[in-house]
Amino acid sequence: MKIRMARIAGLALTAILVLGMGLTAQAKKEKVGVLNKGVFTDNRFGFSITMPKEWRDGGLRDEYSPERISFLYKRTRVPARLRDNPEEALRPIVMVFADSNTLPTTAFVDSLRSGLTKDSFRDKILNKSVFFQRGAPNPAEQLRVQNVKIGGRDAVQYQMRREYAVQVQPEGRSVPELVREFRSGWVYLIPLEGALVYMELVCERQFENELQPEFEAFINSVTFDQAAGDSTAAPLESGE
Repeated sequence: MKIRMARIAGLALTAILVLGMGLTAQAKKEKVGVLNKGVFTDNRFGFSITMPKEWRDGGLRDEYSPERISFLYKRTRVPARLRDNPEEALRPIVMVFADSNTLPTTAFVDSLRSGLTKDSFRDKILNKSVFFQRGAPNPAEQLRVQNVKIGGRDAVQYQMRREYAVQVQPEGRSVPELVREFRSGWVYLIPLEGALVYMELVCERQFENELQPEFEAFINSVTFDQAAGDSTAAPLESGE
């Protein structure tokens, strides 16, 4: 009898382990969202973004990642000073990240500035961001910060720019020239219930005025499901 009960218990344990492995595999294969007819829908965090016609998908992730999606401008925009080395120019890009988060927005941004976080969400941003890129020589300048509404939700808008320097080889010259330029744009933080959506919209400074309506079209298209929940933290702390 004891042997029989032991076998039953062993079979039950095996079934639980198999079920657990199946659920883990299913979680790993979780789709982060769907891009359909120019509309990206994030099922995990309950928001949607419409892609303007002048943009293309820059990489939809098939498995769970804090990097939800990115969009690239279809046309290459090269500053005049980089025409001899057009590959150095940044193609206008919109990056969207989202993950669990309990930090107020000010603390979240401060941690990105320090670059000393081991959090996978912020690590992904530090690896991909233009403004907060880990190891970049020049810190980003925060030009303006204000409270805004995105999709009916409280959010924080940061207007930013970052200087960079590249060596270019002007045509007809034997000596390379050091060119200093700026990349500029906006960062938006949208607090959710126990989570945060981070959006970065950036281009070469020379084309900021031209692309601002495109960036605004992205922001104005954002909608949230009720399932996204209300923010538990004030989007902007006093003194910022």
